[in-house]
Amino acid sequence: MLIEPDLSVPGHRELFVIGDMSALTDANGTRVPGLAAAAIQQGTVAAQNILRDLRGEQRVPFRYRDRGSMATIGLHRAVAEFGHKKFSGLTATRQLSSLKRKQTRLARPQAGRPDRWK
Repeated sequence: MLIEPDLSVPGHRELFVIGDMSALTDANGTRVPGLAAAAIQQGTVAAQNILRDLRGEQRVPFRYRDRGSMATIGLHRAVAEFGHKKFSGLTATRQLSSLKRKQTRLARPQAGRPDRWK
């Protein structure tokens, strides 16, 4: 569905469409892909625009930030792309393994530190 730069449906400012149901070229001129990373960013901006409406403020247009992508393509094989840099094979596999370890470490609650359990 074609949507406005503020993620609303044309002619229906009260409706927002995000994720792979939306078709949008953002304020930077970038075609927004139908990926989870883009949908998460869109959800944040849609929520901010709803709050702006409630406060009587002007809505902000959506700007997609491509942070790269990584994928495993088999046992001990991966591909990765960050900006203009592309990796495959062992280099990409190590990058993906490192990222997974960091996410696991951040997700674990630390004993005796309830303030870090979030």
